[in-house]
Amino acid sequence: MLITRLVLGIKTHDVTTGFRAYRAAIMSWLDLETIKSNGYSFLEELIYRCEKQGLKIKEVPIVFNDRQLGKSKFSVKEIIKFFITIFKLRFKGK
Repeated sequence: MLITRLVLGIKTHDVTTGFRAYRAAIMSWLDLETIKSNGYSFLEELIYRCEKQGLKIKEVPIVFNDRQLGKSKFSVKEIIKFFITIFKLRFKGK
């Protein structure tokens, strides 16, 4: 999301896709127990922390087909949490 990139000053374009790979050493080094976010917000906080530590992030585009059946998990509540998280990260510097 563009707003995430602008507010947090990160370069990663897609902060909400959960399809990611990390080196095991990075996961222990990031101290995951200190992450306060959950849901999609967890993903943006993890990217933010990685970039702030100078870690290399490689984006590989994926094709997302619009949902044909069922209901999206991306609710108004998730959208609100998403915005709260980026502003907390930006102004608390975590």
